[in-house]
Amino acid sequence: MVRPWLTWALVVWPLAASAEDAVRFRYSAPAGCPQAEAFSARVRERTSRGRWAAPGELARHFDVALTADANGYLGRIEFLDDVGAPVSRSVRGEQCDAVADGLALITALALEAARNEDPPEEREVAPPKPPRLEPTASVVVPKPPPARAHASSAGAGFITSARFGVAGGYAGAEHAPSVGVLGQLDFRGGSALRLTAHYGWDDFVADDLGRRAKLRVQGVETSVCPWRFGARELAFTPCALLDLGSLRVAGVRDAQLTSARGEVIFWGSAGAEVRLGWEPPAPFWAEARLAGLFPLRRGYRFTFENPEKEAYSAPTFAVTAGLAGGVRFW
Repeated sequence: MVRPWLTWALVVWPLAASAEDAVRFRYSAPAGCPQAEAFSARVRERTSRGRWAAPGELARHFDVALTADANGYLGRIEFLDDVGAPVSRSVRGEQCDAVADGLALITALALEAARNEDPPEEREVAPPKPPRLEPTASVVVPKPPPARAHASSAGAGFITSARFGVAGGYAGAEHAPSVGVLGQLDFRGGSALRLTAHYGWDDFVADDLGRRAKLRVQGVETSVCPWRFGARELAFTPCALLDLGSLRVAGVRDAQLTSARGEVIFWGSAGAEVRLGWEPPAPFWAEARLAGLFPLRRGYRFTFENPEKEAYSAPTFAVTAGLAGGVRFW
């Protein structure tokens, strides 16, 4: 049987100090549940915060109510927090004693929260004493040398640029026009290394009898240029050359020549070259070149038969001239 609701009119609450907040409970519970004194003791076990308000004194109210239903017991507590906002909490359980414990814990936590928010006492803090300076020997630490910046691009390193282009001209040693493709690396200080793959050809009348011959030469020319002289967009470059490849000479069969005999020999030449180049700020370049070469197979002769007649002979010295141009990277 559920007892009538009881209003907690008087609870003996320990007086912690006159500075504690005044607290007033309104507590009700059915029969078989902890009553007001027992609930007060459970709160007191969990906190010493708060004191029971005197009659007529303004106080903080906690409304605590326990009720029984088909599912067990429901406990509710309502109060105002420290800023005046309403707070409502509920606890449900099968045993009324456990529900009362939960409400007592909520009450104690609410009272402790008020304690934690109390402003700290003001204390007079003495100004700190100035530190005592002890004489020390001065030590001069030399500054480290600035770190050497690494090159952020190929243009700031050992290789300053790379080139690709095409070349054409007249090869004096072979008496033939020539075309080729080239690649070049330019180095810091003005030096350069170039490789040129070239091909030359010629069909010509070889003797006064009208017999004809054809000449084909192919090879790779390597040039090393140790210096570069120039101002702004014009450059003058001296270079050393070495050209290695093959030479083929053969007769052309016709009415005057019934036998088209031919020969293929190792071919090479060495010499020097000068280049006059135009190098604008845009990544393009062009140059005129003039070279003097000494064929490595000088004295070589190709002859016709019946009657025997010289068709081609390698010179001792030859002059080569041409043009080249292309694009520059970096």
